[in-house]
Amino acid sequence: MRAIQKQGLGRAVLVDLSDPVAGPGEVLVRARYAGLCASDLHKLYRSSGEKDDANGKLVMGHECSGVIEALGAGVERYPFTDRPIRVGDRVAVDPLIPCLSCESCARGQYMICPKLSHLGLWRDGCFADKFTAPATRLYPLPDEVGDLEGAMAEPLACALNFVDKAALKCGDTVTIIGGGAIGQFVALTLLHASPAAEIIVSEPVPAKREKLRAMGIRHTVSPIERSVGDYVRELTEGRGSDVVIECVGTAGAIQDALSATRSQGRCVLGGLPEGKLPLDLHHLVFGELEVRGVLATDWHFSRAIRLIASGRLPVSRLVDRIISLEEVPEAMRQAHEGKDIGKVAIRIDDSGR
Repeated sequence: MRAIQKQGLGRAVLVDLSDPVAGPGEVLVRARYAGLCASDLHKLYRSSGEKDDANGKLVMGHECSGVIEALGAGVERYPFTDRPIRVGDRVAVDPLIPCLSCESCARGQYMICPKLSHLGLWRDGCFADKFTAPATRLYPLPDEVGDLEGAMAEPLACALNFVDKAALKCGDTVTIIGGGAIGQFVALTLLHASPAAEIIVSEPVPAKREKLRAMGIRHTVSPIERSVGDYVRELTEGRGSDVVIECVGTAGAIQDALSATRSQGRCVLGGLPEGKLPLDLHHLVFGELEVRGVLATDWHFSRAIRLIASGRLPVSRLVDRIISLEEVPEAMRQAHEGKDIGKVAIRIDDSGR
């Protein structure tokens, strides 16, 4: 089978590998679509190789939809349902893999599972013709959700988690720091499935700001051209934003997020930091800010799929271009250089919907 394999820092290669085999409790999935994520770029260009195999190799990718091709021993039903898992089912796959046996998992705190694994980051992923995944992480796709939309369930589930952690109230002003792909998914969620009264987005790239305005975001600001905190306060009569959701992970973005949050407001940090960051915490302390970290999804897939099926969240509109598996290495290089303004999707098998 074809696969995109990380072979050391900054090197993604199209290779031919043997088909994987579903082990006990796993399924074999033939991939239909996948999405390119900033986490993939972080893994390729910044990860030292932790949890790669002994040769520093790993099949990449974690946002995916596909068709079940084989069942491993003991596979019976989809999680939290009585619906049997069958060969031929169309599915989306949650890439987060908790152990389900530790104290954190017993409490339902899967995101802090000490044995947490992840497709495409810590075990072979879905940028391949076929891949394996635990049956506990499968979600069947209804007829209303196409294969491309199914692959977008993962970033939408992340956006739902970010918004949940923000604990929005009716009439809140929300500021998003970062208008890239995940920021756009958060914006889409806030526009169509939240009680926010006003949404502001900070994004330095003009084309991304234009796309956000076309989506319906009325207020955008370039953090290069002016202070984000000052801009937000101008729009809020000096108060600041009730909620800020940070989607970048750099020191500058986090500082902007803190400065834009009103006193006793809520600041959600969802960007992936690259190391220790110098920050001015004066406003955090004296403003009594509530700051929360958030990582990926937390059993949000069912909700994401229902929202897509309802037609309320047109996630496919966030996809800027669709590429082939062969084009992935070059697309990752371009994305790393900041040449994409939105989501890049990968058509792996065009026989589906």
